[in-house]
Amino acid sequence: MKSMILLLCAGLCWVEDSFSQVYSGFDSDADGWQTTADARRFPNPDYFSTGGNPGGFISATDNSSGVYFYFSAPAKFLGDQSGKIGENLFFDINVSHTGEANTALADVRLQGAGFDLLFDLGFPGVANQWLRYEIPLTFNGGWKKTTLAGSAPTEAEFAQVMADLTLIQIRGEYTTSPDVVGLDNVQFGAGTVPVELVSFSASQSGRTVILKWMTATETNNYGWEVERQKLARRQDQGPGTSTPLSDRDAEWEKVGFLAGNGTTTEAKSYVFELPVTRDMSPVTLRLKQIDLDGMVSFSKILSVTIRPEKVALLQNYPNPFNPETQIRFYLPEAGKVTLSVLDITGKTVAVLVKNSGFQVGEQSVSFSGKELSTGIYFTRLEVGGTVLTSKIMLMK
Repeated sequence: MKSMILLLCAGLCWVEDSFSQVYSGFDSDADGWQTTADARRFPNPDYFSTGGNPGGFISATDNSSGVYFYFSAPAKFLGDQSGKIGENLFFDINVSHTGEANTALADVRLQGAGFDLLFDLGFPGVANQWLRYEIPLTFNGGWKKTTLAGSAPTEAEFAQVMADLTLIQIRGEYTTSPDVVGLDNVQFGAGTVPVELVSFSASQSGRTVILKWMTATETNNYGWEVERQKLARRQDQGPGTSTPLSDRDAEWEKVGFLAGNGTTTEAKSYVFELPVTRDMSPVTLRLKQIDLDGMVSFSKILSVTIRPEKVALLQNYPNPFNPETQIRFYLPEAGKVTLSVLDITGKTVAVLVKNSGFQVGEQSVSFSGKELSTGIYFTRLEVGGTVLTSKIMLMK
């Protein structure tokens, strides 16, 4: 008696840069899949960018010659797939007519190492609807040798086939009617189409950090929390420096949330903007992905240092100071600089730099208040026509 095996996906698999399983989602092209000779579009199936489950899919129509056509997998599904033993083969199929005219034909075929393994999954019982199938990749999972009436392969024989796959075919045609059949989401491996994070980047626009990321697929994706790391700064470091990641406190705070797209095999893009108030301070961020069951996964860590877009007089360090401090400033382009220190009456008490050339970026000039009294002073920065001042405190 034939039985139809349907898959209900649960859980989350997080993958960056590549799938742990072999997968064809057909969201940009036919991904190398072909059809056998009885398909009207032989050897290349029709490709549709929408209408799949969801997204793109491939489709073929029989040529009414009485032979039944199959979809044939591309090279990435073949070769040594012994690592997939014990996992599953999944796919979605949509047929225009129900029923089966030839029950002796295999619905799925694996060939390799001189063996022909066949699987009978039962004809699709619903027309014009996507159905998800799961086939166990185990020697005792229902496979037969040579014919559907044959014996089951031994464990060693199944292992030989999986170690040297030369053919994988999925049946497209079931009836003598003009069958139109669609195929989508073919997956050779684990049981979940993962949340596949294919890119994650951070950039600066003014005083804002812009995070951008893209997924190729999502399963049960509730959403994304954006987390910022709280840094424990060492006493010997200034405000413009950052502690190496390996030495930082692993304390994170949520700074935003974007809703996910549930389950989809279409590429999805996300953008998150985070205003930042302090110049030259590192902003360290990561994504916390949350699925509908509450399971979480984390992205890689990105760090961005906000650089001013114009001349900036930055906070000195340390402040208060005794007797020395570093006067810091930022130049968006090379220029001549005059840097002075004034007392509270506006009298110049020190000229640290006078009309000297500096390169682009953050600069630092040492100042000693050894000869001065405790009190409030001001630094004065002149670059071209720009004049900036900042308060500093000497405390003896």
